Amino acid sequence: MTHPLDFLYDTARIRPGFGKHWCGPDKLPHAEPVAVAHYVATNDDGQAVTVYCSAWPALFFTIYPATGDHQIGTGSGMMAFAIHVAEGMADGSISIEKKNIKQTTCDNNFEAQ
Repeated sequence: MTHPLDFLYDTARIRPGFGKHWCGPDKLPHAEPVAVAHYVATNDDGQAVTVYCSAWPALFFTIYPATGDHQIGTGSGMMAFAIHVAEGMADGSISIEKKNIKQTTCDNNFEAQ
């Protein structure tokens, strides 16, 4: 007998979103990050990234660039965002970098109209 929530761990519903980049299993383990997609750099500005998914049964995605010690995590229901970020990093239109400026705050000296 299967658990009534087993369908939430089946990857058939998310696999098409990643298309040719898919590298994940047919079924996700509970609460364990698993690589589900790999994007290669498409030009000199891009970088390879791997997308991991954790099923709780809600799906959470984490994008890991191949270089550096950075990562981007999403909340549940953010698969499309994870895909767009991975594609953007692979083609160089999105970069993840360490902060290299002194952070300041905005001076909001205005009143609501």
